[in-house]
Amino acid sequence: MPQFSEANLLRLVSELLHEEFKNSPDARARYLPPPESWSSDTFITMTDTSSGSLSLEADSFEFVTLAFAVTRFFQLQDSGLEDYLLRYRRLGEWCQVIAEARTQGAENIGFSSSGTTGPSKTCVHSWSTLMGEVEFFAQLFSTLPGFDIKRVITLVPGHHLYGFLFGLLLPEYRKLPVISGLKAIGMAQARRLDAGDLIVGFPFMWRELSRQGASFPPGVVGLTSTAPCDPTIIANLKGQGLEQMMEIYGSSETGGIGYRLAPDQPFELLTLWDRGSDGQSLTHTSTGRELALEDRVRWHSERQLTLIGRVDKALQVGGINVYPYAIAERLQSLHSVAQASVRPTGAEGSERLKAFIVPASPDLTKAELEAELRRWCNANLSTSETPISFTFGTQLPKGNLGKAADWTAK
Repeated sequence: MPQFSEANLLRLVSELLHEEFKNSPDARARYLPPPESWSSDTFITMTDTSSGSLSLEADSFEFVTLAFAVTRFFQLQDSGLEDYLLRYRRLGEWCQVIAEARTQGAENIGFSSSGTTGPSKTCVHSWSTLMGEVEFFAQLFSTLPGFDIKRVITLVPGHHLYGFLFGLLLPEYRKLPVISGLKAIGMAQARRLDAGDLIVGFPFMWRELSRQGASFPPGVVGLTSTAPCDPTIIANLKGQGLEQMMEIYGSSETGGIGYRLAPDQPFELLTLWDRGSDGQSLTHTSTGRELALEDRVRWHSERQLTLIGRVDKALQVGGINVYPYAIAERLQSLHSVAQASVRPTGAEGSERLKAFIVPASPDLTKAELEAELRRWCNANLSTSETPISFTFGTQLPKGNLGKAADWTAK
């Protein structure tokens, strides 16, 4: 069973734990040093730090939650070694447990898909499937002009499937240096890039890089995934010198499905997939597994398709599927809320959510009700699901025909 390098395994575990801290009710991650500054000697639990080692200061409940997250991601239960995490307190010791577990049968990786407003779903991928996709793209890059990759600059955390494939497995497979975290973001923003750099980004980050307007040196290429990328942004980036931009279409459930090099082109299916029997599904070429697509598609041939809309009416916020209607229902279930509506706000590719609230009682002021709603959201919703603004009124907005209408956030 192939192992991760010590450095990449430490980075992966650090980013995974940092994400867990971010999702905790008290959002304590904002007070922690960035995960790239953590080391093998970093303590996970509260401990005496007189040795000079950093402590993440997880309490006993957080410690167990973190252990569960690591077990779920690395599927440690397949090795029988998952309980060993609870015996150790340092990041390096946890990495040693993971490395040993991978030699004892823990081959699969489980990625969280927080597309619903309930508990997140774990999408388990076999190691052979993950490596098959990496090998496909490594071969594809070797045949495409401009994709002579010498270094990977990843702006996507490694515990996300897209970031795992291209920010961790691809560099491991090709023996390429990789730069991640805040250093990668700083390099991309300051354009401290060289020919042969592959930037692994997502639409929000590409939009920010486009807005800065600085030029890319020749020979720098980009990847984008997790949500549609505005064609205007891609055109701007190429005008700023980006050699190529590859869009990858896929999901946490499927991995990569297709790719294209221009927004006006259809997606080309990866060789790992064939068109399904009903035109709205895919068949995995090696396992025969058929999977329903979450998007409505138009087929141009047996290997080429374009997307024409979501089947499930989900919205992607920061690369995460969220369901505005379901979030509105949860808000409306609160005793202080009579009606609620949730809609996207912001430019395409960098949307967040906004909420319109009809109070159940005039007893609370708008400030008091908003404070109550924000406390509830922090405790019950992820960052992607949480509205960034609340507007209040006596009835939900409606248009001239009596249909639900949009509103200007206040």
